[in-house]
Amino acid sequence: MSAGTDRKGANPLRMSNLRYVDAIPDIEAFYPLFMTTGWNERLGLTREALATALAGSFCGVCAYEGDALVAAGRLLSDGAYQCFLCDLIVHPDHQGRGIGKELVRRLLGHAKSLGLRWVQLTSARGKRGFYEKLGFEVTGGSLDENYLILANGETIIGLFTGMFEGAMLTFNPGLNNRMQQLDTFTDVRDIQRHLDDAGIEVAVALTAVNGRAGAPA
Repeated sequence: MSAGTDRKGANPLRMSNLRYVDAIPDIEAFYPLFMTTGWNERLGLTREALATALAGSFCGVCAYEGDALVAAGRLLSDGAYQCFLCDLIVHPDHQGRGIGKELVRRLLGHAKSLGLRWVQLTSARGKRGFYEKLGFEVTGGSLDENYLILANGETIIGLFTGMFEGAMLTFNPGLNNRMQQLDTFTDVRDIQRHLDDAGIEVAVALTAVNGRAGAPA
């Protein structure tokens, strides 16, 4: 019998109990988990900067193995209809157990209960199947254009892969949450022109990205 397995060949790690908590993780537990992703090699975030990021979260879900934080995810939101799912992390030693799927299910449940129907996230290429297993179906976009729109009932996900060099706030003027054209709407570029005419300085001007208005976040 190999080490680390019981008599039936099951891995004790995979048999242990997980505990899910609806909360934003504290920085002391989250920072080591965040460092397992390799993202900080590019981002270079200090512990203090990451703590500030966590403090700006709308809500979060954590998974614990005993007292150890093994996975977490969080939402950013305007509190009305838009939200962004970010920092979905499962420790490498605990991947393949369905933890990520459960985190997404819980976070989307929070979004739906609060009326947040438009969920955006960035993703590594090839993760489409992960969300399809959660009941989402592709309703728009193209892999060739590096984005997909997926829907599950009234919940909409925008799945973006490598579209922007940095973080980006995007707008879809003239579309409802089903990506249908509206007869009338207020374009965010009109709002910027109104601010300019009123002499109100905009710190970062809007730019066009693939026909859409956007501004660096």
